[in-house]
Amino acid sequence: MLLDTLMYYGELSYDGQDVQTWDKRWRPSEKAVRDLRRDWRSIPVAKVLFISNGVGDVYCNVVKPREGFRSWIYSLADSYQSWARDNPIKACLFCCCGLLLSFLCNCCEKIKGCTIATFHCIRGALISFCEWLRKKCHKNRPDDIYLIART
Repeated sequence: MLLDTLMYYGELSYDGQDVQTWDKRWRPSEKAVRDLRRDWRSIPVAKVLFISNGVGDVYCNVVKPREGFRSWIYSLADSYQSWARDNPIKACLFCCCGLLLSFLCNCCEKIKGCTIATFHCIRGALISFCEWLRKKCHKNRPDDIYLIART
């Protein structure tokens, strides 16, 4: 691993809190930096990994950002993590909040699954009702026309 850092709107960050791993003898090529800037300039935050295969080739891997409620929770947790890094009381508070947030994320996923399953059940019931209604109307319609024609 040559560099593991964050990228903001296509710009690599070399700040201490953003860099997870960095071999400081190495820097990405200008072409790689230009390509990242061009391709990721509209994305607020992304994780970038530069990995060497050991024979001189370097591969760049950009991890797509998370989306939705869970993304918001994780970005909040990341900001609190840097805040609580050097203070044990803050770190304990951070861990408690992290457990609570993790619990909330799991609950949201389960609620989402139950809601989707409920909507599929309602959809199935409506489709069955429409089919039953169509068959009932189709069966009664010729008889009604026959009765009207006889009178």
